[in-house]
Amino acid sequence: MQRILLVGGSLGLGALAMSQNSSLFAEEKKKRHYQVLVVGGGTGGLCVANQLKRKGVTGLGIVEPSEVNYYQPGWTMVGADLLKMQQTVDDTKKYIPQGADWIKVPAKTFNADENKVILEGGEEVSYDYLIVATGIQLNYENVKGLKEAIEADFDKDKGACSVYQSRYVQGVYRKVDNLKQGDTAIFSQPNTPIKCGGAPQKIMYLTQDHLRRKGLTANISFIIPQAKIFGVPYMAPILADLCKKRNIATQFGEVLVEVRGEERIAVFKKGDELIEYKYDLLHTPPPMGPTNCLKGTSLVTASGFVDVDAKTLQHKKYSNVYALGDCSAAPTAKTAAAVTSQAPVVVHNLMATMNGKKPNAEYDGYTSCPIVTGKGKLILAEFKYGGEAKESFNHFPYSLIFNQREENYPMYFLKHTVFPRAYWYLLKGRWYGTKGIFEPKFEEAKENA
Repeated sequence: MQRILLVGGSLGLGALAMSQNSSLFAEEKKKRHYQVLVVGGGTGGLCVANQLKRKGVTGLGIVEPSEVNYYQPGWTMVGADLLKMQQTVDDTKKYIPQGADWIKVPAKTFNADENKVILEGGEEVSYDYLIVATGIQLNYENVKGLKEAIEADFDKDKGACSVYQSRYVQGVYRKVDNLKQGDTAIFSQPNTPIKCGGAPQKIMYLTQDHLRRKGLTANISFIIPQAKIFGVPYMAPILADLCKKRNIATQFGEVLVEVRGEERIAVFKKGDELIEYKYDLLHTPPPMGPTNCLKGTSLVTASGFVDVDAKTLQHKKYSNVYALGDCSAAPTAKTAAAVTSQAPVVVHNLMATMNGKKPNAEYDGYTSCPIVTGKGKLILAEFKYGGEAKESFNHFPYSLIFNQREENYPMYFLKHTVFPRAYWYLLKGRWYGTKGIFEPKFEEAKENA
C-alpha cells in the first residue's frame, strides 16, 4: 500500500514538473524574435519579403491574417465584366517565401521603442528590423447609411455599390448592366486619401462606355469634394475634356455625407448646404485612413501614416524601420505601381542598414494610374513627386504608334492582359514595374560616417 502511494506520489511530482516545463516552453514559444519582421502580407509586404529572401536574409517573419490575396487594381474591370473575379484572387500561402514564418494573427499595435509588435491576443513579437506594409483601412461606416445601402442593394438591379471591397465589387456589374435609358448614375469619391485614386473615374467611364455599346445614354455625374477632376496637373485637363466629350457632368466641392438607400437618395454637403440627389446607381469608394494597428503609435505622422523619408523610405525616427505601400506617408499616389518602385529601394536600403551602411537608394515618387475609359481604350498617367510626368511610352518608337495621354489600345492590352499576370510575379518579388523583370541597380552603399 505504501509502495503504491510512493509511485503515485512520484507520478504526481512528475506531472507537476511536466506541467511547469510545458508552461515554460509555451512561454518561450510566445517570445518570437525575427531578424526582419514584415507586418502586412499584401502587395508591398510579400514583394519585399521575397526580394529579401533572395538576398539571403534569414529569420524572416510575416504578420498577415488573410489566407487570400487580391489583385485589387483589376476590380474596376470586374465591375464592368471585363475581368472575372477569379482572375483577381489567389492563395497567400503561394507567395510566402520558403523558410519564412507566416504569423496568421493581426497586429494590434507597435512598440517601436522596444522593437516589438503586439499581436491581437497579446503576444509580443520582437525584431531587429521592421518593415511596415499594413495598407490602408476602408471606413464605409464613416458615411451615414453607405455600408447599409451597399449591403441591402448587393443583389439588386439598382442602388449603391463599390468596387473597393472583395464582396461588394461582385455586385457592381449587375447595376451597371441594368441601367436604362435616361437613368441617373452618380459617381463620387471621399475627401480622404484613397488607394488607386483613378478608380472612381474608371468605373464611371466603363459604365458610360457599356451603355454606349448598348445604344443607351444615362444622366451620369461625377460629384466629388476636390477642386478639380484629378490631382495631377497635366492629367486634369485631359480628363475634364473626356467628361465633356461624353456628356458626363462634373461637380466639385461636394462631400458625400449620407446615403438613404431605401429612397435611393445621396446627400452631399457643400459648405454649410446639404444637397440631395436621387439616383438609380450610386458608386463611391469609402473614406479611408490608417489601419487601426498604427493609430496612436510613435511610428506615424499627425495624418496617421508611417513617417518615412520620402526618398529612402526609412523611418525618420527609427533607423531600423522602413515602410512602403499605402501605409506610408510618402507624398505620392497609393497604387500597386508605386510598390513596384518602392520595394527595390526598401530592400537595398534595409540591406545597407543591416550592414552598417548609409541607405542611398532613392525613390522618386513614381506611380501610375492606368485609366480605363472603355473596352479596348485606356489613358496611362505616370508621374512622380509633385505630379511631374514620368512617362514610359512618350518616346520613340512607342510615340510613332500611340500617345499614352490619349485613349489607345496598346495600354488597354497591358492593363487587361499583362498586368493581371504580372501582379502575381510582383508578389514573388520578380516584377519591377517599368523595368519589367529586370532588377534596378543602385550604387553600393557607403559606410556610415
